Amino acid sequence: MRGTSPLTRRRLLQRATAGAGTLAIAGCLERGEDDTPESNGDAEPNGSNDTNDSDDLLAFPEIEDPPDAVYRPTHRERMRMLEPVDAGDHRVAGMVTYPHPFWLVDGSGVKKVEPDRDDVHLMVTAWDRETEQVVPVDSSPVLELSQDGEFVREVRPWLMLSQQMGFHFGDNLSLEGDGTYRVEGRLSPVSIRKTGAFADRLEERVSFEFAFDFDDDLRRLATEVEYFPKDEWGERGALEPMGHGDGGSDGADREGGDGDSDHDNSGSDHDSHAIPYSSAPPARDLPGSRQEPLESGDAVFEITTFEPGSRFVNADPEAGGDDHYLAVSPRTPYNHCVLPLMGLEATVDGDSRRLTETLDHELGLHYGTALATDPNEATLELEVQTPPQVSRHRGYETAFLEMPSASTVISL
Repeated sequence: MRGTSPLTRRRLLQRATAGAGTLAIAGCLERGEDDTPESNGDAEPNGSNDTNDSDDLLAFPEIEDPPDAVYRPTHRERMRMLEPVDAGDHRVAGMVTYPHPFWLVDGSGVKKVEPDRDDVHLMVTAWDRETEQVVPVDSSPVLELSQDGEFVREVRPWLMLSQQMGFHFGDNLSLEGDGTYRVEGRLSPVSIRKTGAFADRLEERVSFEFAFDFDDDLRRLATEVEYFPKDEWGERGALEPMGHGDGGSDGADREGGDGDSDHDNSGSDHDSHAIPYSSAPPARDLPGSRQEPLESGDAVFEITTFEPGSRFVNADPEAGGDDHYLAVSPRTPYNHCVLPLMGLEATVDGDSRRLTETLDHELGLHYGTALATDPNEATLELEVQTPPQVSRHRGYETAFLEMPSASTVISL
């Protein structure tokens, strides 16, 4: 694929803060050029650093050679979560913290975006009020920031994945000094195919607004860092989704979501601001005839098929009434976060079909196609033509990029 600039990538992605609580999110800030891991190794997790020392404020250790897979970062950071607000059929939550580096995806490569230390990192998560599923909206919301009634800037945040926040929108922003900022946002209709409880819904542009304070308390979050033991840095694994304890997944349940997917929320400090996580349905709960999962690029692909007459075939104007349906549900290992904006092609006994990104209340975000013939005992080859075109926080930037084809035999 021909390389594109960040602006071109933004357009492609668009195509394809109010009460405050405090949460922990995946660490993704790096040290300065002259800093070593030891320079901050003695920092207290609860924040003993001097918040007035701007040179050290964001000087965190960095993993030099992370694996080409999902891995645990060096530390856990803090953020301020704002009161969720309603926007039509959506509910929206704003979150704000100090700036983070992140990675833009350009085809099968990534480009690192360095933060401005004077800025904030603003994030938004949107979910469906009826099903409480995070909605993988395939275009960025438009956010207009103002202070004391004066327009500050318009922002179109990036579509992003992080280990603890899952799918969300976010970007680093420059502000006009301390004070209260009001954010007025607009969400576009969900343009991907929708079935089940999502059919004929989420088709209108909706508006929302919230406010946040940029102040010393927010800047102080940069010192409230929880460092992990150094021998865990860069290990294969992931930090747990927010509200699911303060540990990290150890890889025992990386493949299907059948193990400890129901975590105990005890100890959570954000009950009043709880938001759902963008997890794919547990493999054991998938309807249809579940097949053996495939893996590629450290992603897990759950597969299920349906007999003729399913609602999925009925939603496809090109499908016949006797067609079967093939559904592929890609997710991250460990946390089972959905992977949107992929290009997938399935070949069943020599017949190649491009899969359509679809949102369903039981299958969640998945990719599917109608099959004109009975797929029993047919060879299925899955090819990733385009990896997930979403920006990445630390721990995901090396995964889901090089994704070779994989195959299995369907058994009904």
